[in-house]
Amino acid sequence: MDISKTMETFQKVKEKIRQAIISKGVEVREGASLSEMADKILEIKVGSKRKEKKNA
Repeated sequence: MDISKTMETFQKVKEKIRQAIISKGVEVREGASLSEMADKILEIKVGSKRKEKKNA
C-alpha cells in the first residue's frame, strides 16, 4: 500500500472514531488529534449495568 493510500485510510478511520465519540454525546471538534479524542473518550458517561436480583 502506498503512503497516500495509507494516509487516506487513516483519515477515514480517524473520522469514524470521531463520529463514534459524538454519537455517545461528547462533542469533538473537526480536525481533533487522536490524543484529543482519547481524552474525549474519557468524557463518555456510562450507565450502571448492575442488575438487581428479584425475589423469588
